[in-house]
Amino acid sequence: MKPIFSILLLGLILFIGSCAQEKSNDNAMTVKIDSVLPGRGYAKPLNDVNLKQEDEEISDSLHLNNILQKALSIAQKNSSQINFTGEFETKSDTFGLVRTRLSIGYFFSKRYKHLIVNRENPGGDRINIYHLNSKKVQTVLFYIQSERSYVKDILQDVNGDGYKDFVVDLYGKTGCCLKTFNEVYLYLPETGRFSGRFEFINPTYSPKEKVIRGVGYGQPGETEMYKYKWNGLKIDTIEFIYPDEKHKGYYIKSNTLPEDKKRTKIIRLKKVPKEYIRIYGYDWFMYPKD
Repeated sequence: MKPIFSILLLGLILFIGSCAQEKSNDNAMTVKIDSVLPGRGYAKPLNDVNLKQEDEEISDSLHLNNILQKALSIAQKNSSQINFTGEFETKSDTFGLVRTRLSIGYFFSKRYKHLIVNRENPGGDRINIYHLNSKKVQTVLFYIQSERSYVKDILQDVNGDGYKDFVVDLYGKTGCCLKTFNEVYLYLPETGRFSGRFEFINPTYSPKEKVIRGVGYGQPGETEMYKYKWNGLKIDTIEFIYPDEKHKGYYIKSNTLPEDKKRTKIIRLKKVPKEYIRIYGYDWFMYPKD
């Protein structure tokens, strides 16, 4: 009886350990949407090991992997060109119509040439970015999205360092309210790689100021506006502005949101500062006051 009990106990321990390890690996290898608070910016470093694991994750689908290999083959044949774009479509019983776009060019700096492969299908969108040279193709970013509606990817300087960054423009599939999301990967010119992910909701970028302004998630006329500032690869919170519930027609400017009990700065305003008037979502914030 004791040997049987020992074997069962050992099996249970191994099973629990396996589940914990599997969960840990999932967290390390996948660029996924986190449960984040409205308007916050988050960064997750992507090291060589994680990038390799993320790229290999596609192997779970032989069909999608074959599509990627076809795109890489086309890219290799055109790698000597300064600029190149290509597109093809593939039908699949599992994934439906997969539309693949690939682009080659010096998109982010004159020092490094990159290849961008974008595969779009109803089950999710996948974007791979590579260093491209005569010797090899090296992964620098892998992105996968299935929880929100992919709108487009944008190359623009969002932090004011003079280099274009990689921005994925998304819109929430569920829920109420204004919910445009941006997932931002800052370009690192010294290595040709990218930072971890920053996420913003309803953002407006001001590269010259190194500032992000935006409107949070919530009912019209009830949500907050935010202002963040780039600090290298970090984000500093400058302020939040939201309606003053106790004094109609006034607004609160604070260093925290109203539910945060650690507020140290509170200023009551009669008018919203002019710097916010032209940002995306301002009308949503003001409704129905103006």
